[in-house]
Amino acid sequence: MTDDRNERFLALLKPIQADCERWAYRLAGNRDDAQEILAQAVLNGLIHLDQLKDQSLFKWWMFKIIRTTFDMSLRAGKRRPDPVAPEDMSAWVGSRDEQALDRVSQFHWSTSSNKVLGV
Repeated sequence: MTDDRNERFLALLKPIQADCERWAYRLAGNRDDAQEILAQAVLNGLIHLDQLKDQSLFKWWMFKIIRTTFDMSLRAGKRRPDPVAPEDMSAWVGSRDEQALDRVSQFHWSTSSNKVLGV
């Protein structure tokens, strides 16, 4: 069942990847901070996917998670949120999700980011 949830999350995320990247970049103002915020937001989305009641609202739900992740990094007095190492992620979602975490941590954001940033 966990694998189904993880696959569902990735299937929902892939079509809105570029939109999420643009939103994180707009908030953060630079690519490095945007990528760190986005990585943390993706992890938070995966962890809390069961709280999403209507899949048609996934994009806006993810935008809210990205915004909240950004706001929390500012409140903590940091411009950049602390990145979470992949080996530390399993403590958050359980060891049975390690394969899914590997897939999420390998999800490639830079290609679309480069398009958005014109790099």
